Amino acid sequence: MAVPDFQTLMLPLLKLASGGERHTLAEAVEQLAQEFQLSDDDRTQVLGSGQTRLYNRVGWRRPTSRKQASFRPLDRDASN
Repeated sequence: MAVPDFQTLMLPLLKLASGGERHTLAEAVEQLAQEFQLSDDDRTQVLGSGQTRLYNRVGWRRPTSRKQASFRPLDRDASN
């Protein structure tokens, strides 16, 4: 399966965020990759920016207020 588009990822991402636990962006990316049964090739597709396509699609919208924050910021040295 190819990496899903933003809209397809949105509902599973919102469900993950609504579970009451906080997750890093990397944790969310991994959980969604498993849910969509993405292959290693799908997980490692790199965009011109150097980000993986999946990380880009999951992380494109970050909550802007603390009240909305369900995902902790990722450490700068963490891998995509």
